[in-house]
Parts: sequence; structure tokens; C-alpha cells
Amino acid sequence: MSIQEHIVYLEELSALDEEIRAVDDTLSTERSALAGKKEELARLEEKIASDEKSIAEMAKTRTDLVLEVRQVTALVEKSREKLSRARNERETNAATRELEELRNIQKGHEEQIGKLQLLETEASKSKEEAEVARRALEDQLGTTEGVVSKRLAEAEQQKAQMLERRQGVVTKLPRPILSRYEMIRKRRGIAIAATHNGICEACHLAAPPQLFQKILRQETFEVCPHCQRILYFKPSDAESNKEER
Repeated sequence: MSIQEHIVYLEELSALDEEIRAVDDTLSTERSALAGKKEELARLEEKIASDEKSIAEMAKTRTDLVLEVRQVTALVEKSREKLSRARNERETNAATRELEELRNIQKGHEEQIGKLQLLETEASKSKEEAEVARRALEDQLGTTEGVVSKRLAEAEQQKAQMLERRQGVVTKLPRPILSRYEMIRKRRGIAIAATHNGICEACHLAAPPQLFQKILRQETFEVCPHCQRILYFKPSDAESNKEER
């Protein structure tokens, strides 16, 4: 098999590899987008559960404080009565201190209740916003997941067909040429590059004149000294049209 025939198969192989890479990119993008939405849905579910737990805990704490305020209020009334019945300065001072301490406790509890009410309101708002976002995302997933799954299945089928075609091309290339192609492709993405005037169409740098002359003779495969891709001669469109005439 001639170098020119090898080049035809290498061009076909390179084109297939680019198509497969594009399909892989599509698959990766679609899967990442779908996975991202599912992760966001899980995050919203976790946030809603966390908000519900916080609201329940704050409500219980606030209820306990309300009960304590009632108890302290009752003690305040008793302390006032005690102050009104004080018979001397010592009893008056003691009742006054007790009343002040109870009022401070009462005030502290009332302030805590107020803060908890504010925090409960904020948590409830946060929970409602997360629930709205969850419903929207669930609707979106319900609409798109089936479509995306269908596109993924079609892309996988398309890729399988391309891989089958690729295997057919691979069997037509000598192992040394195929090994060199695969090694370069792993490093550079695209393993081959054409030239019609000595300039590599991949890296757009000129090959030395002597190297270009070797490429023109098509006796062996040469490598671009700049990008290390397999460099081969391909007539320009104008030259091809001239040859056809």
C-alpha cells in the first residue's frame, strides 16, 4: 500500500476522531447539565429540610420562653405585693432587688422571643423561596430529562456507529503508522496536518525546504518540526482543479 493510500485512511481516521470527540463533548455537556440540575435539586431539598428543622426548633424555644415569661410575670406580681407590704427599709430593699431581677429576666426573655420571631420569619421566607425554586426545577427536569435522555441515547448510538467505522479504518493501516498516529493524537488532539506549500496547516509554521521536498516525494511519512504532527502533501483547491482539467 502506497503512502498516498495511507494518507487517505489517516484523513478518514482523523475526521472520524474529530466527530467522535465532538460527540463526546456533547455527551459530557448534556450529562453535566443534567447532573448539575439534579445536584441543585438535592441542595434545595437539603436547604428546605434544614429550614424546617430550624423553624421547628426556634418555635419550640419561643414557646418555652413564653411559658417562662408567664411564670416570671406571676413572680413579678408577687414581688410587687411583697414590696407593698414591706415594713422596714431592709424588707423594702430586698423586695426592690428581687423585683428588678425578675423584671430583667422578663425583659431578657421578651427580647429573645422578639429575636426568635424575626429569625423564624426569615427562615420561613427562605424556605418558601427554596420551595418555589424546587418546584420550578422539578418542572424543568420533568420537561427536559426525557428529552435529554433521548438525545444522550441517540448520541451514544451515533458514537457506537462511528467507533465501528473507525475500527474498519484502523485495520487498514500498518501498526507502526497507527501507533505513531495514536501517540501524537494523545498529545496534540489532532495527529495529522496537510501542507501544499510547505506551511503546516495545523500550526501555520513553515517546514524547512528540504523537509518539504521529502514530503512532496511521498516516500516516507514526515513530522512537522514545530507541532510534531504527521505532515503530508495535499494539493490546494486551485491545484486540484487544474489537475482535473
